[in-house]
Amino acid sequence: MPGKQPIMIKVVVLPADPSLPVRLIDHDETSLTADQALVGGLIEGIDLVDPHARLYVRETGKIDNLPLNGRATLLAWVHAPQLRALDVIAGDAYLTGPSRRSRNTDTPAALLAALTGTAPVHVHVHVPPPSHLDHRHGKNRHELRRTVRLLHHRPARS
Repeated sequence: MPGKQPIMIKVVVLPADPSLPVRLIDHDETSLTADQALVGGLIEGIDLVDPHARLYVRETGKIDNLPLNGRATLLAWVHAPQLRALDVIAGDAYLTGPSRRSRNTDTPAALLAALTGTAPVHVHVHVPPPSHLDHRHGKNRHELRRTVRLLHHRPARS
């Protein structure tokens, strides 16, 4: 009996290491093993809005003390308001388009352009004062606030 035919989609990989570039790859949407390989373990999906997309992260990233993923956290804060300034993403992550017929789709063009630097991005984020942060991730959130400030003050490209 032949195996499933792969369904290839375009996904954006967001490494936790800020020195590594964001990458666009072709990914087999039908392979859970391939999904887990991108984040190094069990996956958890986060629904994003405006535009609709899905961010996949390692389910145990914070428990396993993986490094803060500032790019994925900022993306989640901007496009998943329920997480804004309340949670952080630890470890590598990847982005797909919204699910259609129980299958992920290509990463939306608008997010692809913003994440690969081919479109100007304007970010406005309000971060609560440190008293609202828990002690466990306070340092990471402090680093993220600094990243957000740098992004916010960076002039938009023409």
